[in-house]
Amino acid sequence: MSNVANDLGLTCLIALDNVEEILPGQLRRAMSYVAPRSSLNIQTGESQDAEQSLVLEIDRQVFGCGVYSGRIPDPEFSFALRKSIFWNDAAESMATHSAFLAISAAEVTNRHGLIRAQAVALTRLVASLAEVLPSSGILWHGSQICTSPQRIAAAPAEIAQGKWPADIWVGYQFLGQNDAKRPFLGLQTRGAAEYLGFEMEVPPFFVDDRKEPLRILYNAVGYLMNYGDVIKDGQLVEVEGERRTRYQLQLGANGEPGLARLAVLPTDHRRLN
Repeated sequence: MSNVANDLGLTCLIALDNVEEILPGQLRRAMSYVAPRSSLNIQTGESQDAEQSLVLEIDRQVFGCGVYSGRIPDPEFSFALRKSIFWNDAAESMATHSAFLAISAAEVTNRHGLIRAQAVALTRLVASLAEVLPSSGILWHGSQICTSPQRIAAAPAEIAQGKWPADIWVGYQFLGQNDAKRPFLGLQTRGAAEYLGFEMEVPPFFVDDRKEPLRILYNAVGYLMNYGDVIKDGQLVEVEGERRTRYQLQLGANGEPGLARLAVLPTDHRRLN
């Protein structure tokens, strides 16, 4: 399954309490609630090792879907649990799952607008599948972060309001020193280049809590997904309730993706409105 996924588009794994059949009628009803304007076409798929295989088409995006007996493969699963800082109960909630569902886009794309459309369709589909199956958590392959069923359920409504669930789609790697008394932390995205054309970084700074650079980064990624390059190099970026940052885009050489830095300003002029 993992080797096949490498040749496909965006991929998501849903941890299941046990193997359970996907009933087309139930899935269509869930989809009509999660994304009432989306159309869903369901066909039987072919797989030698899956308990059930389907081909699902939503919003002109085609996905292969398979239910597998056993646990989500390591080391990816263990790595994702360690990175799920916004969901502290991930390890406990997903500890006893005995099956999983793998769903992958049939087409690989590296065009920014197209991959965002693929991610939107996959999010709607995963939210619907998690509604009708005994789901305990979701692992988005690109971000390598685990997400709760409740979080994925809320994402389609956010998308409908023009807000992109960057915390589900984009991963991160911490930078700096995680000192217990005075953390000096930053981070860099993993996978943002697929959506933006470049990765983003918050260089290390003294933080109030470990989630602070994550909140700054994800707000900026979500904004850029929505509005593109309206943020200019060197512009002051303010995130409500967070520290001011200055945006700098450094173009990569030899066709490599650029790196956008959000440098936290030394003086903490925090917006509280």
